[in-house]
Amino acid sequence: MADSPDAQILQKLLQPSPAAVASHLARQAAKAEVQRVQRAPGTDTDLYGWGLTHESAQELMHDLFDVVEEFPDMVAQLCHDLKRLGYFSGFPLPAELKDKFSGMEVISKREIKETAMAFLRRGTATDSTDASSHEIRQVVQDESSSSSKRRSSSKQRGTAAQSNGSRNSDTTLVMMNLPVDYSHEKSRGLVDTLGFRDKYDAVIWFPRKQIGQQNLSHAVVNFKAPEDCVAFRRRIRKGGINPSGEKEVALAESTLQGFRDLFLKYWYMTQQKTAVVGPYFDKQALQSISSEDFEAKKYRDLETQKATTLVIRNLPDTITNQDSALKWLQGIGDLRGYDFFLFFPKPRAKSSTMAYAFVNFCWTSRMEACLQSLRGYSVEGSDPLNVVVAKDTQGLQACRSHFQPLIEEGRLLPVIRSFDEAAAEVPARVGYQ
Repeated sequence: MADSPDAQILQKLLQPSPAAVASHLARQAAKAEVQRVQRAPGTDTDLYGWGLTHESAQELMHDLFDVVEEFPDMVAQLCHDLKRLGYFSGFPLPAELKDKFSGMEVISKREIKETAMAFLRRGTATDSTDASSHEIRQVVQDESSSSSKRRSSSKQRGTAAQSNGSRNSDTTLVMMNLPVDYSHEKSRGLVDTLGFRDKYDAVIWFPRKQIGQQNLSHAVVNFKAPEDCVAFRRRIRKGGINPSGEKEVALAESTLQGFRDLFLKYWYMTQQKTAVVGPYFDKQALQSISSEDFEAKKYRDLETQKATTLVIRNLPDTITNQDSALKWLQGIGDLRGYDFFLFFPKPRAKSSTMAYAFVNFCWTSRMEACLQSLRGYSVEGSDPLNVVVAKDTQGLQACRSHFQPLIEEGRLLPVIRSFDEAAAEVPARVGYQ
């Protein structure tokens, strides 16, 4: 590790310097009350009294992106340090590997890496507008113009980032801020006019979901080769692409990567009988799809359909006990039909780890209803709720078994209800399945 270029970069970042985040500086700053005076973005003024300006903070985020693949835990900690000192406070934190209260692993290494990468992408952009919810991690391209110094720095750092980690192998991107009257064909035409004709094998357009200027349409594009995807990123970064007349085209990362994953999920759109031309899938690429691929997808879908357990993270600091957590969530979301609820409080007052809860439902449909009702909900002064399907613990019995040691020690006591009690609060018209 010590001899690798990435390790050297990370070690440099961990050393105290005007343009680096140092863990010991973060701890010192967290203990001391630092006067944080906001100044104009882009100036060389020390905003928070510990050596980082807006400009150097963005430089740092690019450096961290270079090494997040190899050292996700360390990078996630640096992200926590950044946010603890006031930088990019509106974006969700990368989750920590272990819950400090229970000592149990509640999030996978892969999730840490992905959330850290999403945090870093938002940190390197100057636009704080939320991305559309469709298959998107986070917006990574600023919609507005920036200073020539920042743009030059972003290009240099962006090139370095693309030569490291997973981005150099990505082929799928999401084009944001497309006009509301666009289509599959118009989206494809836009890619063609930018000089990428015949370099992609899938284009799928999605209309906006809500009315309003902040909700334009978007399209998913898969390129045949990673280098074409990289070149497209660079072209969009140059700016000046604004077919909507409201916002420049921005890029977002797709959780689905590659032609196969896109086609298996959205092939049904090609079967719809409408007068509008459907999504574009390259005929030659279609030859690579086999019946085994569909069977594998069917199996994954069936496994997902069996899920009944959610993890609700980023509960506000004002919620300190299980009763208040349950009542608060019932007030803002649909928790009807739950049979297991376990609240994990924030470990300590100054901890960056936020409170969270495990919730299991009698039916998958009830779990999905809760997921939809809470996803994206935010409280002023706090991060948006992060609601996900639990990865390794699914079902009432699994929840009881998994948390039994904590229950026996008396540290935590979940709310457990019988099937009849949980089902009684679900009206028949809502349906159980």
